[in-house]
Amino acid sequence: MQRLPVFYGVPESEVDEVLDRLLDRGCVPTRCLVFGTRMDLLGALCRQWDGQIKLVVAMLPFFDAEMVEPALTIAEREGFLPEGSVWVSGFNLVDQLHGIKLDVQPTAGRAPEDLASLLVGSLDPA
Repeated sequence: MQRLPVFYGVPESEVDEVLDRLLDRGCVPTRCLVFGTRMDLLGALCRQWDGQIKLVVAMLPFFDAEMVEPALTIAEREGFLPEGSVWVSGFNLVDQLHGIKLDVQPTAGRAPEDLASLLVGSLDPA
Protein backbone atom coordinates (compact mmCIF):
# COMPACT_ATOMS: atom_id res chain seq x y z
CA MET A 1 0.00 0.00 0.00
CA GLN A 2 1.31 3.43 -0.96
CA ARG A 3 2.25 5.86 1.80
CA LEU A 4 0.16 9.03 1.89
CA PRO A 5 1.77 12.48 1.82
CA VAL A 6 1.07 15.08 4.48
CA PHE A 7 2.15 18.64 3.64
CA TYR A 8 2.85 20.82 6.68
CA GLY A 9 4.15 24.36 6.27
CA VAL A 10 4.56 24.01 2.50
CA PRO A 11 2.91 26.89 0.58
CA GLU A 12 -0.30 25.81 -1.10
CA SER A 13 0.96 26.85 -4.55
CA GLU A 14 4.05 24.72 -4.05
CA VAL A 15 1.92 21.71 -3.04
CA ASP A 16 0.03 22.14 -6.33
CA GLU A 17 3.29 22.15 -8.29
CA VAL A 18 4.60 19.07 -6.48
CA LEU A 19 1.36 17.20 -7.19
CA ASP A 20 1.65 18.22 -10.86
CA ARG A 21 5.17 16.76 -10.97
CA LEU A 22 3.97 13.55 -9.32
CA LEU A 23 1.20 13.32 -11.92
CA ASP A 24 3.82 13.72 -14.67
CA ARG A 25 5.72 10.77 -13.16
CA GLY A 26 2.58 8.61 -12.85
CA CYS A 27 2.90 8.54 -9.07
CA VAL A 28 -0.16 10.45 -7.88
CA PRO A 29 -1.24 9.47 -4.36
CA THR A 30 -4.84 8.41 -3.82
CA ARG A 31 -5.17 10.68 -0.78
CA CYS A 32 -3.23 13.65 0.50
CA LEU A 33 -3.44 15.88 3.59
CA VAL A 34 -2.51 19.54 3.24
CA PHE A 35 -2.18 21.92 6.17
CA GLY A 36 -2.35 25.56 5.11
CA THR A 37 -2.92 29.01 6.50
CA ARG A 38 -5.25 30.37 3.80
CA MET A 39 -8.62 28.75 3.28
CA ASP A 40 -9.07 30.40 -0.14
CA LEU A 41 -5.89 28.73 -1.41
CA LEU A 42 -6.79 25.41 0.20
CA GLY A 43 -10.19 25.58 -1.52
CA ALA A 44 -8.55 26.35 -4.86
CA LEU A 45 -6.25 23.37 -4.38
CA CYS A 46 -9.26 21.11 -3.73
CA ARG A 47 -11.00 22.37 -6.86
CA GLN A 48 -7.85 21.90 -8.94
CA TRP A 49 -7.41 18.25 -7.90
CA ASP A 50 -11.06 17.22 -7.58
CA GLY A 51 -11.56 13.84 -9.20
CA GLN A 52 -7.84 13.03 -9.28
CA ILE A 53 -6.79 12.98 -5.63
CA LYS A 54 -8.85 12.87 -2.45
CA LEU A 55 -7.45 15.99 -0.79
CA VAL A 56 -8.05 16.55 2.88
CA VAL A 57 -7.26 20.12 3.88
CA ALA A 58 -6.94 21.71 7.28
CA MET A 59 -6.33 25.35 8.10
CA LEU A 60 -3.95 26.30 10.88
CA PRO A 61 -3.32 29.86 12.07
CA PHE A 62 0.47 29.48 11.67
CA PHE A 63 3.21 26.86 11.52
CA ASP A 64 5.66 26.27 14.35
CA ALA A 65 6.51 23.69 17.01
CA GLU A 66 3.35 24.34 19.05
CA MET A 67 1.08 23.56 16.06
CA VAL A 68 2.64 20.13 15.43
CA GLU A 69 0.59 18.34 18.09
CA PRO A 70 -2.77 19.62 16.78
CA ALA A 71 -1.65 18.72 13.24
CA LEU A 72 -0.77 15.19 14.36
CA THR A 73 -4.20 14.82 15.97
CA ILE A 74 -5.95 15.99 12.81
CA ALA A 75 -3.81 13.67 10.67
CA GLU A 76 -4.60 10.63 12.79
CA ARG A 77 -8.33 11.41 12.87
CA GLU A 78 -8.31 11.68 9.08
CA GLY A 79 -6.59 8.30 8.75
CA PHE A 80 -3.07 9.53 7.99
CA LEU A 81 -1.40 7.23 10.50
CA PRO A 82 2.33 7.55 11.22
CA GLU A 83 3.21 4.18 9.71
CA GLY A 84 1.38 4.97 6.48
CA SER A 85 2.25 8.59 5.81
CA VAL A 86 5.16 10.74 4.72
CA TRP A 87 5.38 14.25 6.11
CA VAL A 88 6.67 16.94 3.77
CA SER A 89 7.52 19.96 5.85
CA GLY A 90 8.67 23.50 5.36
CA PHE A 91 10.36 23.25 8.76
CA ASN A 92 12.72 20.97 10.63
CA LEU A 93 10.30 18.75 12.56
CA VAL A 94 12.55 15.80 13.35
CA ASP A 95 12.30 16.38 17.12
CA GLN A 96 8.50 16.71 17.04
CA LEU A 97 7.62 13.81 14.75
CA HIS A 98 9.00 10.73 16.43
CA GLY A 99 8.21 7.53 14.54
CA ILE A 100 6.91 9.26 11.42
CA LYS A 101 8.60 8.91 8.06
CA LEU A 102 9.93 12.39 7.33
CA ASP A 103 12.17 12.12 4.30
CA VAL A 104 11.37 15.44 2.70
CA GLN A 105 12.23 18.35 4.96
CA PRO A 106 12.84 21.21 5.11
CA THR A 107 11.48 22.16 1.70
CA ALA A 108 12.59 25.80 1.55
CA GLY A 109 14.71 26.48 -1.50
CA ARG A 110 13.94 23.17 -3.21
CA ALA A 111 12.32 23.16 -6.63
CA PRO A 112 8.97 21.33 -6.93
CA GLU A 113 10.61 18.86 -9.35
CA ASP A 114 13.22 18.01 -6.69
CA LEU A 115 10.55 17.58 -4.03
CA ALA A 116 8.54 15.31 -6.32
CA SER A 117 11.65 13.21 -7.02
CA LEU A 118 12.24 12.79 -3.30
CA LEU A 119 8.60 12.00 -2.66
CA VAL A 120 8.36 9.29 -5.32
CA GLY A 121 10.72 7.02 -3.36
CA SER A 122 9.19 7.93 -0.01
CA LEU A 123 5.64 7.07 -1.06
CA ASP A 124 6.57 3.44 -1.67
CA PRO A 125 5.84 1.22 1.33
CA ALA A 126 8.79 0.47 3.57
